[in-house]
Amino acid sequence: MNNEQALQLLQDVLKVNSTNGNETAVADLIEPILQEAGLETKRYSYKGDRTQLIATLDSGVEGPTLGLTGHMDVVPIGDNPWEHEPFAAEIEDGVIYGRGACDMKGGLIALVAAALRLKAEKLPKKGKIILVFTADEEMGGKGAKDLVDQDLLPYVDALICAEPTNLQVARAHKGVFWLSLETQGRTAHGSTPKKGVNAVEKMIKWLDRIAQTYHADDHEDDLLGQSTMSFNQISGGSVVNVVPDRAQAQVDIRTVPGQDHPELYASFEQIIKDLEAEDPDFKGQMDLFTNLYPLRSDDQDPLVQIALEKSKDILDQAAGLAAFSGGTDCAEFIRHQADIPTIIIGPGQSLHEPDEHITVSEFYQSIAWYQAIIRQWFEQKD
Repeated sequence: MNNEQALQLLQDVLKVNSTNGNETAVADLIEPILQEAGLETKRYSYKGDRTQLIATLDSGVEGPTLGLTGHMDVVPIGDNPWEHEPFAAEIEDGVIYGRGACDMKGGLIALVAAALRLKAEKLPKKGKIILVFTADEEMGGKGAKDLVDQDLLPYVDALICAEPTNLQVARAHKGVFWLSLETQGRTAHGSTPKKGVNAVEKMIKWLDRIAQTYHADDHEDDLLGQSTMSFNQISGGSVVNVVPDRAQAQVDIRTVPGQDHPELYASFEQIIKDLEAEDPDFKGQMDLFTNLYPLRSDDQDPLVQIALEKSKDILDQAAGLAAFSGGTDCAEFIRHQADIPTIIIGPGQSLHEPDEHITVSEFYQSIAWYQAIIRQWFEQKD
């Protein structure tokens, strides 16, 4: 696959509105090209009408396995105006625009192109390359989670994720620990509040206790910084003169390596038990609706060092080490198989913005960089 063919495929994929869905249409564009090149592909149904795709480039000789991964869904276009149509894949002055250009169809198609070029070189000589293209990443990596839960995710010796890093080598990201809270009360007339149980007041008490108990600043990583906690959604009540019988809140916690998620969850369960013991009218339910583990690979790992070294030959400026700001599907690979050497590399930095874009030149550089990294990694394993 030459650069022009890769760019055309990227445009075709960007024209698909896969906003939290319709990944099947993206897979329909990618899968035939992989099959024609001789890769084995498998589709997996997700939530009935959504698709996840796994493709394998197998040398036929036993050896190491390298994973390449990206997601096919995109976030909504948002309320702010765009100068370029979000799903037109317009190219202007060497820049390609479209929702998903940066996050992360640019990187995803660059992985496809790199794998096809390696296949044309009759590489790898030993082992295999496995490409995993997921659904529903933007809402908490749920597609990758489904693959893990069904034991469909393959085992790999190292992993490259094509999330956008502005062509830097990211080797770490924070974990994502999102809690949904609900309190139940009892309605009463606003003039006689003591006849009811105010669910909003119970929620305020609960959130205050969480803030007193979990000290995010106590957890720090020298690369990723401190853990964080933020109360980002709260609602309750219907009208001003009725004591509310229900309130909801959501808590966004970002963890750092070394924090134990099951232990953290147990500490939040203990808060509920303590509140119930103190207040017989307290009734709270908690759901951990997103649970992505933190990631950190050693900066001396061969995959990291290969990526840095090859960047000197391909990029306009040699890449440096970085940390990725959000969570990724890599967290589910880590849950499935601990301590996988992992790097996150991709073009662009305009993720989730209006007029999302990457330059055509960095898209081409990404293909060449992936290709060089993969080739060298297998050579060192040989």
